This record gives sequence, structure tokens and C-alpha cells, in this order.
Amino acid sequence: MISRWESVRLVAGREIRQALRGKSFWVTAALFALASTALMILPEVLGGDDHRSYEVAVVDIPEVAAEQLAAIVEAAGDELELVDAASVDEARRLVDEDEVHLAIAADGDDVRIIVQAGEEDDLVLLTRQALASAHLVGGLRDAGLGDAEVEALLSGPTVRVDELDADQESREQAAFLLALSLYFLLFIAMMGVAANVALEKSNRVMEVLLPVAPPGVLLFGKVLGAGAVASATMLAGAAPVLVKLGVGGDLPEGLGAALAGGIVWFLLGAALYLILAGALAALVDRQEDSGVAIGPLSIVLIGAYMLGGTAPESTISRVFGVLPLTSPMVMPARIAVGAASVGEVVASLVLGVLAVVAAARVGGLVYRRAIVRTGRRLKLREVLTQG
Repeated sequence: MISRWESVRLVAGREIRQALRGKSFWVTAALFALASTALMILPEVLGGDDHRSYEVAVVDIPEVAAEQLAAIVEAAGDELELVDAASVDEARRLVDEDEVHLAIAADGDDVRIIVQAGEEDDLVLLTRQALASAHLVGGLRDAGLGDAEVEALLSGPTVRVDELDADQESREQAAFLLALSLYFLLFIAMMGVAANVALEKSNRVMEVLLPVAPPGVLLFGKVLGAGAVASATMLAGAAPVLVKLGVGGDLPEGLGAALAGGIVWFLLGAALYLILAGALAALVDRQEDSGVAIGPLSIVLIGAYMLGGTAPESTISRVFGVLPLTSPMVMPARIAVGAASVGEVVASLVLGVLAVVAAARVGGLVYRRAIVRTGRRLKLREVLTQG
């Protein structure tokens, strides 16, 4: 006679083989891997250099104005090319045909900027600044100041910009992506377990399996198998990240901590949700009703995903990051943005483990009593109070 754990292993292996024979696992794993690869590669390909190269047509502007414009544009990290235009009409044509970004035309003391409506607002501001600086330089020189004195007055003090929480945006993006991924994986695995349990009950497959393995073994074998499949899908998504990390690539700030936390809480969440889903699905008599049976769990998952993905630093997320049913999505997101304290992390882990133990006892009881009763949909209270 085989042992209890050997029976669990056999049932889990059966669930894994069934999943591997289906297309849904391979499609989901491929989509996760492709999405993760795109997130790792596209920022490198598309991020590139944010600096721009401007072409500006000029008509009879003072040399000092051109010098100031070039200096200001280069100080902003961009490049400037001046194009001489014979007349204002020629400058208008160049702007209208998008051959230059804008044009500057001088007629005595009158200077105009020609630009397409609603475009190149940043360059217009730089040009205004350059023209104002050129006018100031001219006035200072007319007042008798030398070039060195003018340059000293214009240079001003060295200004240093200290950015606080410069990586906050990337942390928030990591939190959102992780919460979304964990929600998707848990939801798919939960739906699969529920549908499988309901199908085997409605098709009387349980009558064949129960003499071979007790109900608790069947439930936990299904949970273990479905959890292994979901974990494989998660690893498919994490593989490109690990590859990039292995070759020395730069990862978005917070993504490493988010992944580490995500694996731990995903395992806790998978155990908790899959046990509960299997137990609730045992109450129904038709596969079509399995989605309704786990409806409350789906609602909790959606709420947890919204909290973890959009408001991981909020006070309410601090509370739900500790509660077992919501912590699998909320706590990794809080870790990613650096909002979780050590006490919260420990409390969340301890409560998560206790919840899994409690769910295993109660869920196993419900499954054992409900899986053999067919003919109608059972109520949870009825099963729990059954002698």
C-alpha cells in the first residue's frame, strides 16, 4: 500500500501531465515570457538618447543672438543647426514645409519667431530666453563692459539639482506589473482547480478515484499540481529578468525586491486560494457553476490587485498587506516601493502560513464531505454542520 505522500505525488503528477498536454499552459507561459522579454529589451532599444537636434532658420539676427541660442540649447543637452534664410517669406516656407523646427527673423529692433501652431513649445521658450540674453549682452556691452565681465555676470552661480526619490516611478511600475502578474496567475490557477474539481464530480470520476486515494489526498494533489504549473508560468516570465541580471544588465529600481517578495507570497497565495477554490467547487454539481462558487474569492483577488497595483503606499494597503487573502498581491507591491516595514513583512508571513494551515483543515473537511454528495448544489453551512 502506497503512503499518503506518495498518493499526493501521484495525483499532482497527473494534474501536471494534463496541464502540459493542453495548449493553455504553453500559450500563457509564452505570453508571460514574451511580455517579460519586451519589458527587459524595449527600454534599452527605445530609451536611447532623449536629446534632440533642432534646425532653426535665421533671417538677419544679430550674431550674439545666435551665440546665445546655441549656448542655451547645448546647455539643455540638445543640438542646434542654424539655417540661413534669404527673407521672412523664405523662413515661413521652411517652417511650413517642416524643413526647420522654427525660424527667427529680425527687422531692425523687431524680432519674430515663426513656428507651427501648437508645436515646439520648449524650443520657443529657449529662443525667447536666448533673445532676452542677447539683448542684455548688447546693453551691457553698450554700457562699456568687456566680454569677460559680461560673461561673468551671465554665468551666475553653479546650480545643482538634487532629485529626491529619483527611482520612485520605476518602483511604482514594478509594483503594478507584479501585482498584475500575481493576480493573473492566481486567478487562472484558481479557475482551473475549481473547474477540474466540478468536472470530476459531475462526471462521476470521483467514484473511480476515491477507492484509490482519500478525498484529502485528491484535493491536496490537485492543489500541488496546479500550483506547480502556475509556478512554472511565473518562472517563464521571470527568466528574461534573471538572464538580464546574469549578464550584468540594469534592472528597474525595485524590480529585484519585488520578484523576491513575489515568489514567497505567490506560493502562500497559491496554496490558500487553490485549497479554498477546490473546496468551494466541491459544493456544486455542475462544472458551469464552478465560477459562481468561487466568485467571492475572485472579488477579493480583484480588490487586492487594485490596492497593490495602484496604491501600495496607502494606509489601507498597510492593513491589507498583512491579511492572508490580500497579502499575496499587496505585500510584494509594498516591498517594491519600499513602503513595507520589517514588522509588516513578518506579520504577513506568519498570518499567511497560519491561514494556509487553517484553510487546509477546513477546506479538506468541506471537500471530503461535499465531493461524494451529488444531485444538487450544497451550501457551505450545511456541509460544515454535517455530522
